[in-house]
Amino acid sequence: MKTFLVILMLAAVGVGGLYVYTRRVAVNAHPAVPAVPLNPKKQWTPEEIAKEPQSYLAWSDQQMQQQTAERERRLATLNATRQDVVNRQQALADKMQEVVNFRSRLQTAYNKAEDEDRWPVRMAGRTFERVKAQDILAQTQTWLDDRQPLADAYVSSLKKMDDSALAYQDDLRKLSDMREKLALDLERVKLNQGMAELDSLRKNETKLASMSAALSQMSEDQAPQLSSVAKTSRVDIDSLMK
Repeated sequence: MKTFLVILMLAAVGVGGLYVYTRRVAVNAHPAVPAVPLNPKKQWTPEEIAKEPQSYLAWSDQQMQQQTAERERRLATLNATRQDVVNRQQALADKMQEVVNFRSRLQTAYNKAEDEDRWPVRMAGRTFERVKAQDILAQTQTWLDDRQPLADAYVSSLKKMDDSALAYQDDLRKLSDMREKLALDLERVKLNQGMAELDSLRKNETKLASMSAALSQMSEDQAPQLSSVAKTSRVDIDSLMK
């Protein structure tokens, strides 16, 4: 059987890497599209499958194509969402590191002023009275504490996205294999009219139903957000460090 490779490459920059899916499609296994669209909710009996194998092939292939298209759509959406999360994660990490560095320098200057009893303290061309320095140290620490859960959520979210991508890719491979096997099973049905082959075809419906149910339970919303109840959600951290 002639086959060709359709390669769907979805690149993700940052923590994860590259999502690559390679799908084998059996060219000769594709049935002709029926003149009248087939009912996607139709329940086929063994007798109907044996009587109309070509129609059943078209119906099954239609279901598999729909599930394949939905997973490819979600994989593409996931890639775009993941890139956005990586960008936001990096922006947050950079800002948190900037605040950590500023706070470390101010803490060092504060400790020295305390030891020498020399106030106000000067740092980076700025002058801080004791109370002001204490207030900035407290606010910057609260700001960092507020954002640490979000930083952790980014890591967790990216892990979930990578796991979802692997699940979609695995399902796509299974669907491709099922389409090839379906064509072979139908050939045996036409030759043998055996119940064993009919049972094999019916199992495809069960697998498809299971995969469809699993897909409906997978969330597409995996991008974390800063909680609206964060203590410092409205704090202008840049002004605080100026």
